[in-house]
Amino acid sequence: FVPLCGMIALIPAIFGILFGIIDVIIKLIKKIKIGVPVVGIILSFLSIAIMCAEGIMNMVNDGTRVFAVLFAEPVSDVLAALTTSTMFYRFYKKSLCLEDKKL
Repeated sequence: FVPLCGMIALIPAIFGILFGIIDVIIKLIKKIKIGVPVVGIILSFLSIAIMCAEGIMNMVNDGTRVFAVLFAEPVSDVLAALTTSTMFYRFYKKSLCLEDKKL
């Protein structure tokens, strides 16, 4: 069941890439910073790469299936935590500066 979950995650990763590209195009037209959609595209590509690496490891040796799952889970957790904390830091830093200007 666990390897099947990796393949189910392929659909949101593909949508993440598509929506990220659309958001980059919209923000380039409006001349707004494109940091968040670029990070989303990178993370979506990275999740697809991890899924492909899991598939390749399964083809090479069935014993590596456990390694692939144990490798993919911490990597995705760390990347999600770093991205979320960076985005929240940037958002709240900007929000706090705006609040200071209002006072």
